Amino acid sequence: MVVVKVGVQIQFLVPFYWSEGGQDNNHGPSDPAGDFARSLPPLTKIPFWVVQKQSKDDAAALRRRHVALKVRHTIFTPNLNDNGKGPLLKTLRSNPIPGSSSDRDRWCIHQEENSIREARPNVHFSNSQYLHDWCGLQICSPLLQIDSLPDFGDIIIALVNLRENFRIRLNSSCGTHLHVSIGTDGWRNDLVALKKMMTLLWLGEAHLEVLIHPARHRTGAHLRRITESSTLAGLRMRKRHWNVDKVGGPSDRWFQHLRARRRLLCSDQWARIAFIWKQATAEKLQSLLQVPARGSRAKANFVLDVKKESKGGKGTVEFRQMEGTIHPEIIEKWGIVVTCLAQTAADGNNFDMFANICEGLACDGHADYHHVKFLSDVGVDRATLSALAIKENIAEEEYKGVDALFKKGAFGTNDPSFPLPYRVKQGIDYELMHDETFFDNQRYFSESEDDKV
Repeated sequence: MVVVKVGVQIQFLVPFYWSEGGQDNNHGPSDPAGDFARSLPPLTKIPFWVVQKQSKDDAAALRRRHVALKVRHTIFTPNLNDNGKGPLLKTLRSNPIPGSSSDRDRWCIHQEENSIREARPNVHFSNSQYLHDWCGLQICSPLLQIDSLPDFGDIIIALVNLRENFRIRLNSSCGTHLHVSIGTDGWRNDLVALKKMMTLLWLGEAHLEVLIHPARHRTGAHLRRITESSTLAGLRMRKRHWNVDKVGGPSDRWFQHLRARRRLLCSDQWARIAFIWKQATAEKLQSLLQVPARGSRAKANFVLDVKKESKGGKGTVEFRQMEGTIHPEIIEKWGIVVTCLAQTAADGNNFDMFANICEGLACDGHADYHHVKFLSDVGVDRATLSALAIKENIAEEEYKGVDALFKKGAFGTNDPSFPLPYRVKQGIDYELMHDETFFDNQRYFSESEDDKV
Protein backbone atom coordinates (compact mmCIF):
# COMPACT_ATOMS: atom_id res chain seq x y z
CA MET A 1 0.00 0.00 0.00
CA VAL A 2 1.39 3.39 -0.98
CA VAL A 3 2.24 5.84 1.80
CA VAL A 4 0.21 9.06 1.51
CA LYS A 5 0.94 12.17 3.57
CA VAL A 6 -1.40 15.14 3.98
CA GLY A 7 -0.78 18.57 5.51
CA VAL A 8 -3.10 21.52 6.15
CA GLN A 9 -2.40 25.24 5.78
CA ILE A 10 -4.88 27.74 7.26
CA GLN A 11 -4.83 31.56 6.89
CA PHE A 12 -7.00 33.58 9.26
CA LEU A 13 -7.47 36.71 11.38
CA VAL A 14 -7.63 36.89 15.17
CA PRO A 15 -9.17 40.09 16.60
CA PHE A 16 -7.70 41.28 19.90
CA TYR A 17 -8.01 44.04 22.51
CA TRP A 18 -5.88 45.12 25.43
CA SER A 19 -6.58 44.72 29.13
CA GLU A 20 -4.66 46.66 31.77
CA GLY A 21 -4.19 43.78 34.17
CA GLY A 22 -3.72 40.86 31.81
CA GLN A 23 -5.95 38.13 30.46
CA ASP A 24 -8.19 37.84 33.54
CA ASN A 25 -8.62 41.57 34.15
CA ASN A 26 -11.80 43.20 32.87
CA HIS A 27 -10.27 46.65 32.54
CA GLY A 28 -9.94 48.03 29.05
CA PRO A 29 -12.37 47.88 26.13
CA SER A 30 -15.47 45.77 26.49
CA ASP A 31 -16.45 43.24 23.87
CA PRO A 32 -17.93 45.32 21.01
CA ALA A 33 -20.06 42.40 19.86
CA GLY A 34 -22.12 42.67 23.05
CA ASP A 35 -24.85 40.08 23.60
CA PHE A 36 -24.10 38.54 20.24
CA ALA A 37 -20.74 37.36 21.63
CA ARG A 38 -22.21 35.18 24.37
CA SER A 39 -22.34 32.16 22.10
CA LEU A 40 -18.88 32.85 20.64
CA PRO A 41 -15.35 32.09 21.83
CA PRO A 42 -13.85 34.81 24.06
CA LEU A 43 -12.41 37.90 22.43
CA THR A 44 -8.63 37.68 22.68
CA LYS A 45 -7.10 40.21 25.07
CA ILE A 46 -3.44 41.00 25.60
CA PRO A 47 -1.89 42.71 28.65
CA PHE A 48 -1.41 46.45 28.49
CA TRP A 49 2.34 46.12 29.13
CA VAL A 50 2.67 44.62 25.66
CA VAL A 51 2.03 48.00 24.02
CA GLN A 52 4.14 50.11 26.39
CA LYS A 53 7.03 50.68 24.04
CA GLN A 54 8.53 53.97 22.92
CA SER A 55 8.62 52.83 19.33
CA LYS A 56 5.28 52.18 17.66
CA ASP A 57 6.92 49.60 15.40
CA ASP A 58 8.26 47.65 18.39
CA ALA A 59 4.83 47.68 20.04
CA ALA A 60 3.13 46.46 16.86
CA ALA A 61 5.58 43.58 16.44
CA LEU A 62 5.35 42.65 20.12
CA ARG A 63 1.56 42.50 20.27
CA ARG A 64 1.40 40.47 17.06
CA ARG A 65 3.87 38.00 18.48
CA HIS A 66 1.92 37.85 21.74
CA VAL A 67 -1.33 36.98 19.94
CA ALA A 68 0.48 34.39 17.84
CA LEU A 69 1.95 32.80 20.96
CA LYS A 70 -1.54 32.53 22.44
CA VAL A 71 -2.75 30.72 19.35
CA ARG A 72 0.27 28.47 19.24
CA HIS A 73 0.16 27.46 22.90
CA THR A 74 -3.60 26.97 22.94
CA ILE A 75 -3.63 24.71 19.91
CA PHE A 76 -0.55 22.67 20.67
CA THR A 77 0.47 22.97 24.36
CA PRO A 78 -2.24 24.90 26.23
CA ASN A 79 -2.00 26.70 29.56
CA LEU A 80 1.69 27.59 29.26
CA ASN A 81 3.25 30.84 30.43
CA ASP A 82 5.01 33.38 28.25
CA ASN A 83 8.37 34.12 29.89
CA GLY A 84 6.84 34.49 33.34
CA LYS A 85 4.43 37.24 32.27
CA GLY A 86 1.35 35.31 33.31
CA PRO A 87 -0.92 32.74 31.69
CA LEU A 88 -1.42 33.12 27.98
CA LEU A 89 -4.88 31.66 28.04
CA LYS A 90 -6.88 29.68 30.58
CA THR A 91 -9.39 27.32 29.09
CA LEU A 92 -10.88 23.92 29.77
CA ARG A 93 -11.64 23.30 26.13
CA SER A 94 -8.09 22.97 24.80
CA ASN A 95 -6.56 19.58 24.15
CA PRO A 96 -2.87 19.30 23.29
CA ILE A 97 -1.97 17.52 20.09
CA PRO A 98 -0.91 13.98 21.06
CA GLY A 99 2.54 12.55 20.59
CA SER A 100 5.99 13.69 21.58
CA SER A 101 6.95 17.35 21.84
CA SER A 102 9.11 16.94 18.73
CA ASP A 103 5.99 16.04 16.71
CA ARG A 104 4.19 19.15 17.94
CA ASP A 105 7.23 21.28 17.17
CA ARG A 106 6.92 20.33 13.51
CA TRP A 107 3.79 22.45 13.30
CA CYS A 108 4.55 26.01 12.20
CA ILE A 109 2.77 29.30 12.76
CA HIS A 110 3.60 32.31 10.62
CA GLN A 111 2.45 35.86 10.15
CA GLU A 112 0.21 36.33 7.13
CA GLU A 113 -0.65 39.57 5.35
CA ASN A 114 -3.34 38.66 2.82
CA SER A 115 -6.11 38.30 5.40
CA ILE A 116 -5.52 41.83 6.68
CA ARG A 117 -5.45 43.37 3.21
CA GLU A 118 -8.67 41.57 2.37
CA ALA A 119 -10.37 42.70 5.59
CA ARG A 120 -9.73 46.42 5.16
CA PRO A 121 -12.46 47.11 2.56
CA ASN A 122 -15.03 45.50 4.87
CA VAL A 123 -14.57 48.01 7.69
CA HIS A 124 -15.47 51.69 7.37
CA PHE A 125 -13.60 54.34 9.30
CA SER A 126 -14.72 57.91 9.92
CA ASN A 127 -11.26 59.44 10.27
CA SER A 128 -7.68 58.88 9.18
CA GLN A 129 -6.70 56.85 12.22
CA TYR A 130 -8.06 53.56 13.49
CA LEU A 131 -7.30 50.76 15.90
CA HIS A 132 -5.30 48.02 14.24
CA ASP A 133 -6.82 45.24 16.29
CA TRP A 134 -6.36 42.03 14.36
CA CYS A 135 -3.50 39.65 13.82
CA GLY A 136 -3.20 37.68 10.59
CA LEU A 137 -1.74 34.21 11.07
CA GLN A 138 -1.03 31.12 9.04
CA ILE A 139 -0.86 27.65 10.58
CA CYS A 140 0.98 24.89 8.73
CA SER A 141 0.92 21.29 9.84
CA PRO A 142 3.68 18.84 8.98
CA LEU A 143 2.95 16.22 6.37
CA LEU A 144 1.12 13.56 8.38
CA GLN A 145 1.09 9.96 7.20
CA ILE A 146 -2.42 8.67 6.51
CA ASP A 147 -2.50 4.96 7.36
CA SER A 148 -6.29 4.58 7.15
CA LEU A 149 -9.32 6.71 6.33
CA PRO A 150 -10.42 8.76 8.10
CA ASP A 151 -7.20 9.33 10.04
CA PHE A 152 -6.61 13.07 10.47
CA GLY A 153 -6.59 13.16 14.27
CA ASP A 154 -3.85 15.75 14.83
CA ILE A 155 -5.28 18.12 12.23
CA ILE A 156 -8.80 17.81 13.63
CA ILE A 157 -7.63 18.48 17.20
CA ALA A 158 -5.81 21.63 16.08
CA LEU A 159 -8.86 22.93 14.18
CA VAL A 160 -11.23 22.20 17.07
CA ASN A 161 -8.96 24.04 19.53
CA LEU A 162 -8.65 26.96 17.14
CA ARG A 163 -12.40 27.30 16.61
CA GLU A 164 -13.32 26.87 20.28
CA ASN A 165 -10.81 29.31 21.75
CA PHE A 166 -10.48 32.14 19.22
CA ARG A 167 -12.90 34.35 17.36
CA ILE A 168 -11.32 33.87 13.98
CA ARG A 169 -12.03 35.07 10.47
CA LEU A 170 -10.84 32.82 7.67
CA ASN A 171 -9.12 34.45 4.72
CA SER A 172 -12.03 33.77 2.38
CA SER A 173 -10.19 34.41 -0.88
CA CYS A 174 -7.95 31.39 -0.37
CA GLY A 175 -7.72 30.58 3.33
CA THR A 176 -7.59 26.78 3.34
CA HIS A 177 -4.97 24.69 1.57
CA LEU A 178 -4.36 20.95 1.65
CA HIS A 179 -1.00 19.51 0.61
CA VAL A 180 -0.63 15.86 -0.37
CA SER A 181 2.54 13.87 -0.96
CA ILE A 182 3.43 10.21 -1.49
CA GLY A 183 6.19 7.93 -0.25
CA THR A 184 9.22 9.15 1.65
CA ASP A 185 10.60 11.35 -1.13
CA GLY A 186 7.48 12.98 -2.55
CA TRP A 187 6.21 13.14 -6.11
CA ARG A 188 9.45 14.03 -7.86
CA ASN A 189 10.84 10.48 -7.50
CA ASP A 190 7.76 8.78 -8.97
CA LEU A 191 7.28 10.35 -12.37
CA VAL A 192 4.51 7.95 -13.42
CA ALA A 193 2.46 8.76 -10.31
CA LEU A 194 2.95 12.49 -10.90
CA LYS A 195 1.77 12.16 -14.52
CA LYS A 196 -1.27 10.18 -13.38
CA MET A 197 -2.11 12.84 -10.78
CA MET A 198 -1.71 15.63 -13.36
CA THR A 199 -3.99 13.75 -15.76
CA LEU A 200 -6.66 13.34 -13.07
CA LEU A 201 -6.46 17.02 -12.10
CA TRP A 202 -6.55 18.17 -15.73
CA LEU A 203 -9.55 16.05 -16.69
CA GLY A 204 -11.34 16.25 -13.33
CA GLU A 205 -10.89 19.94 -12.47
CA ALA A 206 -14.53 20.84 -13.18
CA HIS A 207 -15.72 18.01 -10.93
CA LEU A 208 -13.32 18.91 -8.10
CA GLU A 209 -14.33 22.58 -8.27
CA VAL A 210 -17.90 21.62 -7.44
CA LEU A 211 -16.65 19.63 -4.47
CA ILE A 212 -14.11 22.08 -3.03
CA HIS A 213 -15.51 25.55 -3.70
CA PRO A 214 -18.89 26.98 -2.68
CA ALA A 215 -21.55 27.40 -5.34
CA ARG A 216 -22.13 31.04 -4.32
CA HIS A 217 -19.11 33.34 -4.45
CA ARG A 218 -19.81 36.23 -2.11
CA THR A 219 -16.73 38.21 -3.12
CA GLY A 220 -17.21 37.65 -6.84
CA ALA A 221 -13.69 36.21 -7.06
CA HIS A 222 -12.68 32.80 -8.32
CA LEU A 223 -9.50 30.77 -8.33
CA ARG A 224 -8.04 30.31 -11.77
CA ARG A 225 -8.44 27.00 -13.57
CA ILE A 226 -5.36 25.15 -14.72
CA THR A 227 -7.36 24.05 -17.78
CA GLU A 228 -7.81 27.71 -18.76
CA SER A 229 -4.86 29.68 -17.36
CA SER A 230 -1.88 27.32 -17.06
CA THR A 231 1.08 27.10 -19.41
CA LEU A 232 -0.30 23.84 -20.83
CA ALA A 233 -3.67 25.46 -21.54
CA GLY A 234 -1.95 28.21 -23.51
CA LEU A 235 0.02 25.88 -25.78
CA ARG A 236 -1.10 25.61 -29.38
CA MET A 237 -1.63 21.93 -30.06
CA ARG A 238 -0.59 20.93 -33.56
CA LYS A 239 -1.21 17.71 -35.47
CA ARG A 240 2.09 16.18 -34.33
CA HIS A 241 0.97 16.42 -30.72
CA TRP A 242 -1.96 14.10 -31.43
CA ASN A 243 0.06 11.40 -33.20
CA VAL A 244 2.13 10.04 -30.34
CA ASP A 245 3.20 6.39 -30.59
CA LYS A 246 5.49 6.05 -27.58
CA VAL A 247 6.57 8.25 -24.71
CA GLY A 248 9.50 6.13 -23.53
CA GLY A 249 10.49 4.72 -20.16
CA PRO A 250 8.14 3.34 -17.50
CA SER A 251 5.45 5.80 -18.58
CA ASP A 252 4.89 4.11 -21.93
CA ARG A 253 2.87 1.14 -20.66
CA TRP A 254 0.45 3.48 -18.87
CA PHE A 255 0.25 5.76 -21.89
CA GLN A 256 -0.57 2.86 -24.22
CA HIS A 257 -3.50 1.89 -21.97
CA LEU A 258 -4.83 5.44 -22.34
CA ARG A 259 -4.19 5.46 -26.09
CA ALA A 260 -6.20 2.25 -26.52
CA ARG A 261 -9.39 3.99 -25.35
CA ARG A 262 -11.05 5.18 -28.55
CA ARG A 263 -13.39 7.69 -26.86
CA LEU A 264 -10.46 9.24 -25.01
CA LEU A 265 -8.31 9.28 -28.14
CA CYS A 266 -11.03 11.19 -30.02
CA SER A 267 -11.63 13.76 -27.28
CA ASP A 268 -10.49 17.36 -27.64
CA GLN A 269 -8.28 16.88 -24.54
CA TRP A 270 -6.14 14.08 -25.97
CA ALA A 271 -3.30 16.23 -27.34
CA ARG A 272 -2.68 17.88 -23.98
CA ILE A 273 -2.91 14.58 -22.12
CA ALA A 274 -0.33 13.13 -24.51
CA PHE A 275 1.85 16.21 -23.97
CA ILE A 276 1.79 15.57 -20.21
CA TRP A 277 2.95 11.98 -20.69
CA LYS A 278 5.77 12.99 -23.06
CA GLN A 279 7.57 15.03 -20.38
CA ALA A 280 10.76 13.49 -19.01
CA THR A 281 11.24 15.38 -15.72
CA ALA A 282 9.16 16.50 -12.75
CA GLU A 283 10.33 20.09 -13.26
CA LYS A 284 8.87 20.17 -16.78
CA LEU A 285 5.58 18.78 -15.49
CA GLN A 286 5.45 21.47 -12.81
CA SER A 287 6.07 24.23 -15.34
CA LEU A 288 3.24 22.93 -17.54
CA LEU A 289 0.62 23.29 -14.81
CA GLN A 290 1.98 26.59 -13.51
CA VAL A 291 -0.43 29.52 -13.69
CA PRO A 292 1.44 32.75 -14.55
CA ALA A 293 1.26 35.40 -11.83
CA ARG A 294 -1.17 38.24 -12.50
CA GLY A 295 -1.43 40.20 -9.29
CA SER A 296 -4.18 39.06 -6.95
CA ARG A 297 -5.52 36.65 -9.60
CA ALA A 298 -2.41 34.49 -9.48
CA LYS A 299 -4.05 31.87 -7.27
CA ALA A 300 -4.94 28.60 -8.98
CA ASN A 301 -7.05 25.60 -7.98
CA PHE A 302 -4.02 23.31 -7.87
CA VAL A 303 -0.30 23.94 -7.50
CA LEU A 304 2.52 21.47 -8.05
CA ASP A 305 5.67 21.98 -6.00
CA VAL A 306 8.17 19.25 -6.79
CA LYS A 307 11.32 21.19 -5.91
CA LYS A 308 13.71 19.77 -3.35
CA GLU A 309 13.36 21.07 0.20
CA SER A 310 16.93 22.35 -0.01
CA LYS A 311 15.72 24.69 -2.77
CA GLY A 312 12.67 25.89 -0.87
CA GLY A 313 10.18 23.35 -2.20
CA LYS A 314 7.57 21.27 -0.40
CA GLY A 315 7.35 18.23 -2.68
CA THR A 316 3.54 18.30 -2.66
CA VAL A 317 0.46 18.83 -4.79
CA GLU A 318 -1.55 21.66 -3.25
CA PHE A 319 -5.36 21.92 -3.30
CA ARG A 320 -6.77 25.38 -2.56
CA GLN A 321 -10.25 26.23 -1.32
CA MET A 322 -12.04 29.45 -2.29
CA GLU A 323 -14.38 31.07 0.27
CA GLY A 324 -14.38 27.87 2.24
CA THR A 325 -14.52 26.76 5.84
CA ILE A 326 -12.25 25.36 8.53
CA HIS A 327 -15.00 23.24 9.99
CA PRO A 328 -13.08 20.13 11.18
CA GLU A 329 -15.53 17.63 9.68
CA ILE A 330 -15.40 19.26 6.24
CA ILE A 331 -11.60 19.45 6.27
CA GLU A 332 -11.48 15.77 7.23
CA LYS A 333 -13.77 14.81 4.33
CA TRP A 334 -11.82 16.99 1.95
CA GLY A 335 -8.64 15.26 3.16
CA ILE A 336 -10.20 11.90 2.32
CA VAL A 337 -10.78 13.08 -1.25
CA VAL A 338 -7.19 14.24 -1.84
CA THR A 339 -5.88 11.06 -0.19
CA CYS A 340 -7.98 8.89 -2.52
CA LEU A 341 -6.72 10.86 -5.52
CA ALA A 342 -3.11 10.37 -4.41
CA GLN A 343 -3.64 6.64 -3.80
CA THR A 344 -5.16 6.24 -7.26
CA ALA A 345 -2.23 8.08 -8.84
CA ALA A 346 0.40 6.13 -6.89
CA ASP A 347 -1.10 2.66 -7.44
CA GLY A 348 1.28 0.84 -9.76
CA ASN A 349 -1.19 -1.80 -10.99
CA ASN A 350 -4.54 -0.11 -11.69
CA PHE A 351 -4.04 0.15 -15.46
CA ASP A 352 -7.61 -0.52 -16.58
CA MET A 353 -9.25 1.39 -13.72
CA PHE A 354 -7.12 4.48 -14.37
CA ALA A 355 -7.84 4.36 -18.11
CA ASN A 356 -11.58 3.97 -17.46
CA ILE A 357 -11.60 6.97 -15.11
CA CYS A 358 -9.76 9.15 -17.63
CA GLU A 359 -12.04 8.09 -20.48
CA GLY A 360 -15.11 8.92 -18.43
CA LEU A 361 -13.74 12.31 -17.37
CA ALA A 362 -12.85 13.29 -20.92
CA CYS A 363 -16.11 12.20 -22.54
CA ASP A 364 -18.89 12.41 -19.94
CA GLY A 365 -20.78 15.54 -18.98
CA HIS A 366 -20.64 17.67 -15.84
CA ALA A 367 -23.94 16.70 -14.26
CA ASP A 368 -24.11 15.82 -10.56
CA TYR A 369 -24.13 12.15 -11.49
CA HIS A 370 -20.74 12.48 -13.19
CA HIS A 371 -19.25 14.32 -10.19
CA VAL A 372 -20.30 11.49 -7.89
CA LYS A 373 -19.18 8.82 -10.35
CA PHE A 374 -15.67 10.30 -10.62
CA LEU A 375 -15.20 10.53 -6.87
CA SER A 376 -16.60 7.04 -6.33
CA ASP A 377 -14.22 5.66 -8.96
CA VAL A 378 -11.17 7.00 -7.10
CA GLY A 379 -12.38 5.44 -3.85
CA VAL A 380 -14.31 8.18 -2.03
CA ASP A 381 -17.01 6.59 0.14
CA ARG A 382 -20.67 7.59 0.12
CA ALA A 383 -20.57 9.01 3.67
CA THR A 384 -17.87 11.47 2.63
CA LEU A 385 -19.84 12.54 -0.43
CA SER A 386 -22.94 13.10 1.71
CA ALA A 387 -21.01 15.21 4.23
CA LEU A 388 -19.49 17.37 1.51
CA ALA A 389 -22.91 17.92 -0.02
CA ILE A 390 -23.94 20.01 3.02
CA LYS A 391 -20.76 22.10 3.11
CA GLU A 392 -22.70 25.04 1.63
CA ASN A 393 -24.89 25.32 4.72
CA ILE A 394 -21.93 25.12 7.09
CA ALA A 395 -19.91 27.73 5.21
CA GLU A 396 -22.93 30.04 4.99
CA GLU A 397 -23.56 29.90 8.75
CA GLU A 398 -19.91 30.67 9.49
CA TYR A 399 -19.99 33.59 7.07
CA LYS A 400 -23.10 35.06 8.73
CA GLY A 401 -21.40 34.94 12.12
CA VAL A 402 -18.24 36.63 10.88
CA ASP A 403 -20.20 39.25 8.93
CA ALA A 404 -22.16 40.12 12.08
CA LEU A 405 -18.88 40.60 13.96
CA PHE A 406 -17.70 43.08 11.35
CA LYS A 407 -20.91 45.08 11.60
CA LYS A 408 -20.73 45.10 15.40
CA GLY A 409 -17.12 46.29 15.43
CA ALA A 410 -15.35 43.20 16.69
CA PHE A 411 -12.75 43.50 13.92
CA GLY A 412 -12.14 47.23 13.87
CA THR A 413 -12.74 50.53 15.64
CA ASN A 414 -11.83 54.19 15.27
CA ASP A 415 -12.35 55.04 18.94
CA PRO A 416 -9.81 57.85 19.67
CA SER A 417 -9.71 56.91 23.36
CA PHE A 418 -7.62 53.83 22.67
CA PRO A 419 -3.86 54.01 23.38
CA LEU A 420 -1.78 55.48 20.59
CA PRO A 421 0.38 52.37 20.13
CA TYR A 422 -2.77 50.69 18.82
CA ARG A 423 -3.62 53.42 16.34
CA VAL A 424 -1.88 53.74 13.00
CA LYS A 425 -2.47 55.81 9.92
CA GLN A 426 -4.81 54.22 7.44
CA GLY A 427 -3.03 52.63 4.51
CA ILE A 428 0.43 52.25 6.03
CA ASP A 429 1.73 48.90 4.84
CA TYR A 430 4.61 48.47 7.23
CA GLU A 431 2.10 47.91 10.01
CA LEU A 432 1.13 44.72 8.21
CA MET A 433 2.87 41.69 9.54
CA HIS A 434 6.15 40.78 7.93
CA ASP A 435 8.89 39.79 10.36
CA GLU A 436 11.55 37.38 9.12
CA THR A 437 12.61 36.55 12.68
CA PHE A 438 9.10 35.46 13.68
CA PHE A 439 9.40 32.05 15.35
CA ASP A 440 12.90 31.64 13.90
CA ASN A 441 11.58 31.54 10.32
CA GLN A 442 10.66 27.84 10.42
CA ARG A 443 10.04 25.99 7.16
CA TYR A 444 6.63 24.81 6.00
CA PHE A 445 5.86 21.09 6.06
CA SER A 446 9.29 20.01 7.23
CA GLU A 447 9.72 16.30 7.84
CA SER A 448 11.52 14.87 10.85
CA GLU A 449 14.67 12.86 10.46
CA ASP A 450 12.75 9.69 11.36
CA ASP A 451 10.52 10.12 8.30
CA LYS A 452 13.51 10.33 5.98
CA VAL A 453 14.90 6.92 6.92
